Amino acid sequence: MPVAEMSIEDAVAAVRSATAHDNDQQVTDVQITAELDREYRRVRRWISTFMPEFYAVEYLPPPLVGAKGGSTIAKPDDYERVIRFERQFPMNSWYPMAMRSIKNQKTGIAIDVSGQYRLTYVARPVDGYDSFNVPEGCEDLLTLPVAAWLRARHDEDPSFHMQRYADIKETAIADLRMRYGAHQRTGLQLSPFWGPETSFYESGSNFVIF
Repeated sequence: MPVAEMSIEDAVAAVRSATAHDNDQQVTDVQITAELDREYRRVRRWISTFMPEFYAVEYLPPPLVGAKGGSTIAKPDDYERVIRFERQFPMNSWYPMAMRSIKNQKTGIAIDVSGQYRLTYVARPVDGYDSFNVPEGCEDLLTLPVAAWLRARHDEDPSFHMQRYADIKETAIADLRMRYGAHQRTGLQLSPFWGPETSFYESGSNFVIF
């Protein structure tokens, strides 16, 4: 998907330039980078709520062989939340599974859940990244809150940065949809009821398949 890359160095420089603290080391680059990291994760989660495909990853786990209901598939290391979870059927067709919020209390019937599965999920940033990936035009959503934070650290008024941030955020999603179109529905079914079809729920670092 069309996301721009802003280096950590450029982001730090943008924060300092916006606050006229270019050479002031009362707050270090390391501290600013840590705050940028926290804001980056918030920005990605917010954008992915409306446009999940920006940060979508498709993952084919090893097939389940001779597996019965209750078998597990491990989540990828960078997994944040599910978009779609599908099971492959003949003729290479994929059937989206329903996600259950609670464990089935009638799991005594061990159905066969063998087969290939496909997970599409929103990925989170992994430690050690060297750039911030946000859609082009949304860079200020990352740097402005950190500029406001830096102002506050210097006992200065952060309101200008926060007002500009609010103005940009108000129109950001509409602008992105104008450029890239509305993203597809996730295909994820949420149901409190358990039926005969294959379904799943999340348990810690695994998906449990029934």
